[in-house]
Amino acid sequence: MKNLLLILLLASVAGAAPKAAVDNGTAEVDTIKLADIAIKTPTAELDPTLAGAFLKVDTSTLPARQRAAARGKQMELRALIKVAEGKKKGGIRQVGPDECAPPKLTKDDLKWLLNPMLGFVEAQEWAIGEAGTQTECTEQDMQCQFSLHVVNLPKGSKPPRRFFFQERDPMLVIVQMKEKNMSAKQTQFFGAGFLKCQH
Repeated sequence: MKNLLLILLLASVAGAAPKAAVDNGTAEVDTIKLADIAIKTPTAELDPTLAGAFLKVDTSTLPARQRAAARGKQMELRALIKVAEGKKKGGIRQVGPDECAPPKLTKDDLKWLLNPMLGFVEAQEWAIGEAGTQTECTEQDMQCQFSLHVVNLPKGSKPPRRFFFQERDPMLVIVQMKEKNMSAKQTQFFGAGFLKCQH
């Protein structure tokens, strides 16, 4: 009888489905705590020093539970920084040949760009093209000098790419005027026609 019970016990253990391993990442404990604070704190209340440290965090090293939210928070912060820095630069933007390497965004990033709390606004590709003609800013210029985020969707998706600006970005004003079929003179009337990229 004891042997039978032992056999049944061993069989149940052997047949049990293995538990999925928890992906805790490779980040240090302090980095994980920093990410938790940054994610949970409203952006307007986030200490600048803490925000700067958080932006240096490689989100791929964080625990799985944090990665997506941390990436979304970093996108929000970087966009706001670009808008703030843009005000200091003025309307004429000096653009170098290798200005920056825009991040490669995927479908997974859409969740954050579509979140109204983060302040991103979707724009039409054709309007961005017309705004680029008016301002002489390329798509990459808009990603490096302004807050344009380009999301590449899976093959076969329609549209294949989607575009977003931070809501305070002056380039977005020009793009939205184009979407409303307003001319360059009209955008200048609204104070948005002064933007230029010099290569």
